[in-house]
Amino acid sequence: MEILFVTSNQSKFKEAECLLEKNNIAIKQIPMILQEIQTTEQESIVLSKAKQAFALLKKPLIVDDTCLYLEQFSNFPGTLTKQVASDLGCKGILKLVEKKSRKAYFKTLVCYVDENETKIFEGITHGNISKQANEIKDQKMPINSIFIPKGAKKTNSELNEKKEKFSHRIKALKKLSEYLGERIV
Repeated sequence: MEILFVTSNQSKFKEAECLLEKNNIAIKQIPMILQEIQTTEQESIVLSKAKQAFALLKKPLIVDDTCLYLEQFSNFPGTLTKQVASDLGCKGILKLVEKKSRKAYFKTLVCYVDENETKIFEGITHGNISKQANEIKDQKMPINSIFIPKGAKKTNSELNEKKEKFSHRIKALKKLSEYLGERIV
């Protein structure tokens, strides 16, 4: 089985490719810019992107969406993660949680769509916002330099090869892989 991963992010694709190909699911990257609707509902965003991509490609595919949630704030930054990270930067986010709860989590939704169905798979990684940003910068997701997954002693951007153990995307992709494996049998 081959599915398309509609993303311009090579790192996301490589992460998905490593996991899915281990499970005999071929994956091909399709770089495509999709309209992202403005809403606080992460599920609505990933569904919209999946439907747009399927309407154009008409082949089984996945899209994903990742958000950071600070537990002290209701659904924030959530779907505004990219904008908040861009506008406030890591220093601004650190200021938001200064002297407050640092509990946070990343949530990735992977949406699979084919001619018969649309299904969403969720991966969540709980953790904390660090007290300062580390020196290793992740260009695609700068807030990785201030998020420490639960059970880790380093930030996401410092984890390197151990990152898979804590990856919210891998958690969602494992659920997708199990689902696709059941369908193939």
